[in-house]
Amino acid sequence: MSVSCELTKRLLGQYCKTLKKDFLNVLVKVGSIKMKVCTKRSDWRTKEGMILFLANNWESMEVLIQGDTFFRWFCEVFERLEKLLSDKSFAQHIFMKWDEFGGSLKNPECIAFIQYYANEIKYLIMLKQCMSIPVHWARFQYGNTVFSIIQSYLSGPGEIIPVVCTQPAINNVPDNLSEIAFQEIDDFQSDFLESWDSWDTDL
Repeated sequence: MSVSCELTKRLLGQYCKTLKKDFLNVLVKVGSIKMKVCTKRSDWRTKEGMILFLANNWESMEVLIQGDTFFRWFCEVFERLEKLLSDKSFAQHIFMKWDEFGGSLKNPECIAFIQYYANEIKYLIMLKQCMSIPVHWARFQYGNTVFSIIQSYLSGPGEIIPVVCTQPAINNVPDNLSEIAFQEIDDFQSDFLESWDSWDTDL
């Protein structure tokens, strides 16, 4: 069931008052993966397009945001951790590794640690090299957890899941879509990687 764009903006405005593009962009991209909904370029290129996509898929998005999920965590902490979560690649990596790190990331002490050391974390991510844990992090319970997340991210993006499709966006996608896609991964990969690169350059 879809809702109006105005209602979608009011509902999401509870989490991000100014509805930052990076906030919406992550919800669209990881949401399309979770819901198995194909996207088209306009769904994530403009703010209006992202809001329309979320409005058209709000019934499913609402379930994800209200559940014990990455989506709920992301919405609730975005404004506190915007310096890091506005990095769309890093935010998507957390989504992909949620089963591994989600339990720790939901802890208020871990969130407070990330918020306090956001500048250092961002620097380590930008440095693209993190050989050893910062000494002063070791005395905190969640220092090692955050360091492991950084190392995991810097070691590679992990599994790349296709979400951009050549056909128009549709609401009902077969459950075996990923199986069909990966049967022809060689043909699909070059087009997908080109779209992947354009996500950051377009916004």
